[in-house]
Amino acid sequence: MKLRIVRALPEFLHALDLGKGHSLSDPDHRQWVEPVRATSGFERTTGRIDPDEEQFWLFRNRVVLVEEPSTVHLEEIEVAVKYEVLAQEKQFVEMKRDVELLEKGEALAGIAREPIPREVRVLVWRRDQGRCVTCGSVERLEFDHIIPLAKGGSNTERNIQVLCESCNRSKAAAI
Repeated sequence: MKLRIVRALPEFLHALDLGKGHSLSDPDHRQWVEPVRATSGFERTTGRIDPDEEQFWLFRNRVVLVEEPSTVHLEEIEVAVKYEVLAQEKQFVEMKRDVELLEKGEALAGIAREPIPREVRVLVWRRDQGRCVTCGSVERLEFDHIIPLAKGGSNTERNIQVLCESCNRSKAAAI
């Protein structure tokens, strides 16, 4: 059995003519929960599935072509269709995340990021008494640039503070 996603569909899909005598109807939008199989002209005429004919399935607005379906049971095809579509969705989410990270990296590429000198870290730690300057937490502490390097800040004692991870993330790149 070979599976191939042949097209993505708009959300308003109710019925689809797939050619080769196949048609698909899903007025209840079941395809958002489980794969829906298109019926062929042969099946509509005879009431039987042609074991040698390729099958079209609809799942989550994607049409999946199943070639050589006679080699497996319908339940196996349903699971394979779900897996193929969900794997494609997962891959898309990962690609989108990777693109965002690459774009963020390109934006930061022009900034020469030097480590905070050890002496500055020691002075800031003593000054802030080893606590988050915002909430007073002593867990998951980080050194933070008050004025971000991306906005012209420096690695000096006056521009560094101790923040917990949570307060640092909520501050982000704001000044």
